[in-house]
Amino acid sequence: MRQKLLFICVMLTSQLAACAIAPPPPAASAPAKPLNSPTVTAPPPAAAPRGEPVIEIERSGGIAGKSSRTVVYANGELMVNNAATAQLGTSAAQKLVADLEAAGFFALQEGYRSRCNDCYQYRITVTGPTQTKTVSYVEDGKLPDDVMKVIAVLATIK
Repeated sequence: MRQKLLFICVMLTSQLAACAIAPPPPAASAPAKPLNSPTVTAPPPAAAPRGEPVIEIERSGGIAGKSSRTVVYANGELMVNNAATAQLGTSAAQKLVADLEAAGFFALQEGYRSRCNDCYQYRITVTGPTQTKTVSYVEDGKLPDDVMKVIAVLATIK
């Protein structure tokens, strides 16, 4: 019995080997390269540098306790939760920072607190031409008008 099984395995192996496809012969028309010749390849095209984040919006809390992060980079790339979602362009990114500066972002307090447990909490960081500032607030419907102006500018990011 063992001999029959061994015989069958040998026969199948030899039959399968005979069915193998032979590799094509090498092309005779290709000139041989010298062994020491350097290969020169063009570098891949460079993508526009992302640059540093100019606006970072972090939101957490709410009833479900979820978090999200939106970032606008200097080149205008918009990322939401680490996934690129749009390309605003460099000039649009610069305009957003200028609009936030005009709305008084750099004059805001560092934090606006609330006792609202189920409200969203925001942490906004803006890097302008000469300074970087972070402001935290709780969206409880009782924010001062100067914060509401900044929120209106941030709402234009799409």
